Amino acid sequence: MDPNRFDSISRLLAERRLTRRQALRQGGAGLAAGSIAATGVSRLARAQDATPAADIPTATVDESTIEKTDFLFVQSFKNGTLVAKTGDSPGGHTLTLEQGLGQTLFFSDRPERIVGAKPTAEFLQDLGFSAGNPPNAALVMEATPGDSDFAVFELFNPRYDVETSTATYDVHLLEEWEQKVDMSFTEQQAETQYLHPEFGAAHLFIDGCADESVSCIKMSEPGRIAAQWPTVPFCYDAAEGCYPCVSPGTPITFKGLHDYWTSQCNFVFAEDCDGDCYSAWTGGTCDDC
Repeated sequence: MDPNRFDSISRLLAERRLTRRQALRQGGAGLAAGSIAATGVSRLARAQDATPAADIPTATVDESTIEKTDFLFVQSFKNGTLVAKTGDSPGGHTLTLEQGLGQTLFFSDRPERIVGAKPTAEFLQDLGFSAGNPPNAALVMEATPGDSDFAVFELFNPRYDVETSTATYDVHLLEEWEQKVDMSFTEQQAETQYLHPEFGAAHLFIDGCADESVSCIKMSEPGRIAAQWPTVPFCYDAAEGCYPCVSPGTPITFKGLHDYWTSQCNFVFAEDCDGDCYSAWTGGTCDDC
């Protein structure tokens, strides 16, 4: 792939990552707490039962104290299709990508230059595809032999067939993408009638972990969220998946992450927690916390 095109894709998804962060922040504490109530994790796997109060104390993360590395993920396939659909499920099309490598590549921004791969089925479980804050993706496809084209989507509801290495997504076309990149990608407008229903070799670039909330749950009152950070930058690790970023030196294990944010709960929200809080966020479990 042309290095300039690759660079433009990285910049484009970085811009849209910021947009996702702003949208979640504007959603407020109630939205963030609701996500914890739906699929939370905690010291005793009790955050899923927690319910937010109307006046939860909140705080903003001092991002200078944590280590944040942004990642981009790439999936490659031999061919694919894009089919319009009907019904109420998210997105207006179904994107099917066939005969893939079975692995999702990941790499970090400079200067870390972290590179690796993970089985695609496991990666899809890690990333998170919430309807309220879906990942963005850029699809570079071989429209006809020797001619590539480009489109940008939001991704929903991933499915993966390990036997055939086929990935399927519900997708929503982002029509403003053409204003963000070099128009040499394509001379066509990003409108439904111009999308290719069938195409050859394809590379799907997916942006990194979405910001999420971290809640502080009362150990003595497991049904109550005492306080929370409505948004916390989330990082990626091949073993742990998406996790709330932590300060340098923190062990990247669920217990290490849990202990770090539990200590933050009881320090930042000392009056509300009174030393009795544990941390919870969406994704993962910890039997030893």
